[in-house]
Amino acid sequence: IEHSSIIQITPSGNLGRGDKHAVAPVPPGGSVTLRIAAADYAGSSVLAMWGTTLWRTDPNDLSFRMKSPLGSTVALEGTVPFFDGYYLWFEKSVSPRGTCAMNVYIENDLNPSCGGTWELTIVNSSGSEIEAISNIADNVSSWAGGAEFLDYASDQKNVTFPATADSSFTNGSYSTRGFEGYGGVGDGSILPGEISAFSGRGARIDGHRLLDICSPGNYDVYTTRTHQDGTTYPNGSYRQFSGTSAAGPHVAAAAALVRQVFPSAGTPEIVERLRASAARDEFTGPDYNDTWGYGKLRILQAIGIATGVEEMAAGLAPPRLLLDQNYPNPFNPTTWIPFYTPGDGVVAVKIYNVKGELVRVLEDRWTSGGAHSVVWNGDDRNGRPAASGLYFCVLRHGGRIETRKLVLLR
Repeated sequence: IEHSSIIQITPSGNLGRGDKHAVAPVPPGGSVTLRIAAADYAGSSVLAMWGTTLWRTDPNDLSFRMKSPLGSTVALEGTVPFFDGYYLWFEKSVSPRGTCAMNVYIENDLNPSCGGTWELTIVNSSGSEIEAISNIADNVSSWAGGAEFLDYASDQKNVTFPATADSSFTNGSYSTRGFEGYGGVGDGSILPGEISAFSGRGARIDGHRLLDICSPGNYDVYTTRTHQDGTTYPNGSYRQFSGTSAAGPHVAAAAALVRQVFPSAGTPEIVERLRASAARDEFTGPDYNDTWGYGKLRILQAIGIATGVEEMAAGLAPPRLLLDQNYPNPFNPTTWIPFYTPGDGVVAVKIYNVKGELVRVLEDRWTSGGAHSVVWNGDDRNGRPAASGLYFCVLRHGGRIETRKLVLLR
């Protein structure tokens, strides 16, 4: 389905937290051994495992042998369908771009499970050090737990398919609440604004840099549920959602908004706007890197509105009372109105017509200082649709007033 006119938003994966990913330097003429512990997960035993090791030199530079928890060792050469009562399949391959892979699949077969410690030994017959990048998965766990590496586990170079594609726009996840688990577990254990521990990061094995941007997705996205079999969540309720897949919809929505505001924008322009508008702070650092990409997603900057509110919220501009331009403008029938208050107090946001008559009160209450927004649906205070024309939005706070023009076109 890929097409040059369609931007591919792809989460980077969640291999950062668990030990299912390893990066091992294999010395020239030497070897390394990666131990893999296959432990029960959520009360279920590991009955099957599959793993891949990648490298970028000649396919014959590396050879492999596997040792089972029962003590036997077998070279991964030729055909060895069974050993120590386990079923074994393996295959060495080379991609059209020259990336070599050793793929391995193991089933318990005659054994109760695959539980225990396995050893994968990688032997380098070349005269140069070779970087081997390995991943392990199993039938009971996902991003962590179950089968995991005891040696050379790494949170680098662990972006997963399909975010490894050349043309993907890859997003990671960062925290906005500080949770480290569902239900508020670890409240404050990760600083709000910091990268999620699980967020996939790093360049591809061939050096191609993958990360583009990061957005919120760290146990802090609550989504409505309409139906899900086998859960205890009642229909229409809420639950927490986490992962780079929770961060991805923010980026996809941002790309859609950019295209809505700039209908003629192609994929390169959308990508450039999202990258160039990304925020950099004490967490991201000042420059592009393989953890954050270009920085944190900032939708309003990408579409060129409400930059004042965003800059104040990010601490990039001195706080003051500010009523930013509504979006869209002109509008029909709904428009979004962002504003910033420098301190706590009563805030009033009201709509007036060109005669100075009050049309609608959108806000009139005590609020804390910071970034806020209201939505006007185009109705007057009696619930009737307001007529097309020019209106004024007036913001009052702390004895000061800010005004903006709004145009309603029905």
